[in-house]
Amino acid sequence: MRISFEEVPLDVRRSAAQRLESIRGTEAGRGADAARLGREVCPIFRPDLDEIAYYEFELIVGSATVRLVTAEAMTSRAFERKAAKERAAAELSRPARGTGHGFIVASAGPHDFPIPHWSLESPPPSRLLERLAGGGEKEVARVVKLDALAYVAEDADGERVATLGDLPKLVTGLPRNLRKRSPGISSLIARPPGDVSDDAPEGEHRVERLGGGPPELKPVEVESWQEFKDRYTDTFGSFLAELERQAQEAWEIDRLVREFGEGIIVGESHRVALLHPEAKIEVTGEAAGSVSVRMTERSGAPPAVAIHANSLPEDPKADLELHISYANQEEERLRFFVVSRDVPSTPRGMRPPRTEERL
Repeated sequence: MRISFEEVPLDVRRSAAQRLESIRGTEAGRGADAARLGREVCPIFRPDLDEIAYYEFELIVGSATVRLVTAEAMTSRAFERKAAKERAAAELSRPARGTGHGFIVASAGPHDFPIPHWSLESPPPSRLLERLAGGGEKEVARVVKLDALAYVAEDADGERVATLGDLPKLVTGLPRNLRKRSPGISSLIARPPGDVSDDAPEGEHRVERLGGGPPELKPVEVESWQEFKDRYTDTFGSFLAELERQAQEAWEIDRLVREFGEGIIVGESHRVALLHPEAKIEVTGEAAGSVSVRMTERSGAPPAVAIHANSLPEDPKADLELHISYANQEEERLRFFVVSRDVPSTPRGMRPPRTEERL
């Protein structure tokens, strides 16, 4: 059921690791300072998708072997010694039992928000499902996500062996497109007949509806888990399409960061999570002289790269690239730029104005 950390697509690992790094030291990230992503990852599926829909990263709290390789330390030849790589990988693949402390579920694609579910306190859904299925004869072979908080464990035969949360109810009568078929705001007014009084309160009320009426929904009863999955898309397809539409803005922001870089305000620092404990870094670009870069080592937590913007480059379009080489032969190239605090930007949580054509 589980795969190794390195088997997860690089961009998904970057998304999960950077989200964890971004909450360290914040009010929302209490308990995250010493957390790291586990080396085993659980793929999660969704009934309407053929491929893996999500990856569940378990957060581990505890001691970890950390070896940093800077430019000055390259004489150690750590990147050329295969035995050292294998020992480091073996150490990381054996986290101590009972060290789990939260999880991060990352989307494998734009069908949902990049990080739709995470917690620093609750055990991973896959671990809870394993416990719930512990009394059964079959082991958990596959985890399926149904909605925000509902998960199902399947055995090797595709049968449901454990459920976390409530199964969403199947219904018919929902519109295919929630936005186009939305009836808008409606109201229902019930008025008592004129002859109703406190002494004679009985009587049929007059009902008046203003606005569009609701769809006629009917419950659907299923007799098996397989039938539930077969009807899942028909029932929830419109909601899943709306979810994907709402997530577009978050994915677009990530795309723009990859293409144009992420801004670092002068006088502030930005931390970049490292995906492997053995790494070397190289900073290039016209803005390289305006920043200082250092590797940070923390007890229990994975190392990170801290980029501090010291001054504003003469050229406001000066670029900055962080090249990360890992001992497992993987590489990342992350783009940044330095920006003044006085540069206007759209406040967080507010969308920029847009124009719409009217037909």
